[in-house]
Amino acid sequence: MNIFEESILMKKKIYEASEHLVKCMASLYKAAEDNFQNDMYSQENNLNVSHELLPICTYDKEKSVTSIKINNIPPLARKDIKEARLMWVYSISQAIKNMLFNDKNIKKYEKAFVIIKYFVPSNQAIFDNDNRANKYIIDGIRYAQIIAGDDNFEHLSYCVLTVRDIISPHTEVYILNHSDLSCKVPLLG
Repeated sequence: MNIFEESILMKKKIYEASEHLVKCMASLYKAAEDNFQNDMYSQENNLNVSHELLPICTYDKEKSVTSIKINNIPPLARKDIKEARLMWVYSISQAIKNMLFNDKNIKKYEKAFVIIKYFVPSNQAIFDNDNRANKYIIDGIRYAQIIAGDDNFEHLSYCVLTVRDIISPHTEVYILNHSDLSCKVPLLG
């Protein structure tokens, strides 16, 4: 086997291991969600490590911005992994629905601008935003029904940013009114 063939074989093994890891993370999220649901109905308010896996969603009334923090980064979009898609879509939509349930005054966005911000470890020399499964995040927002209508261009636009974070790789998502942003950035009007 020559060096080129060895390189292709190694790359294939890395992708297979990555796919397996994503499936394991999906199982871990499911277990964390089940544990969280059980804790919600009990009288005990024990802090559980598994809660750190679940997205946290908040709403800033002054700025009219919904924020979601996910202690993970979406998998590569090369291959749709059903378990990963379900995990991301479900956990994001549930985080938003829980926020909406707790605050009935939050209104749907007629047209939203979504900012997806990845915080990646500094040892990752190359991180391409367009190679990530950004669709999982957008679908989670759509299924939560916080945006009036579908996730087509009439109701949603988005951008993706990346910054380095050695200590805590994660994803942050911000949802804001498109009109608020288009006043500040004329090209978005």
